[in-house]
Amino acid sequence: VRPVPSIGRKHASRDEIRKVLDHMRDQAAVDSWQGWKSKRLYVLTSVLAYTGMRAGEAIYLQVQDIDLEAEVIFIVSRAEHRTKTVASSASVPMPPPLVPIVRAWLENRLSRPPEFKFDANSPFLFPNARATGPWWSGGPGARPCTRMKAVAAEVGVALTPLTLRHSMATHLLHFRSEEH
Repeated sequence: VRPVPSIGRKHASRDEIRKVLDHMRDQAAVDSWQGWKSKRLYVLTSVLAYTGMRAGEAIYLQVQDIDLEAEVIFIVSRAEHRTKTVASSASVPMPPPLVPIVRAWLENRLSRPPEFKFDANSPFLFPNARATGPWWSGGPGARPCTRMKAVAAEVGVALTPLTLRHSMATHLLHFRSEEH
């Protein structure tokens, strides 16, 4: 017999998301290697929060998929990462508050300590530490989802990439119902 999963709240409130993003932004203000890692997490979480993208779609984004002038992110299915569905390959509008966050990240995404060896030609928006691929994995506690959960827990919020996706959908539904 298969147990029935507990159905709890699958989304976060706008205030909870803002609280987490503010905390992440504060951590990212440090000019150090740890600050760079915090910036990467902050921008990734912001992209997920403002667009409702799937985590895999965001993590495998490449710089060429971002059009800051048109304020659009293009989700592209590639050999190294296929989108979940055919319809997932689409353009996603960037809300105005997200544009400066991504713009600042693009200027610093390949910043590394002087003695650190890395691939300066990495196409990924969220590169791993050596910029040899996307930031998908890492040591214990260093994966994107694990880091997001841990930093959100520091401010008392339960947050995952899927929670952010559900939150976007929930808040859009409430916004649409308020219009009518």
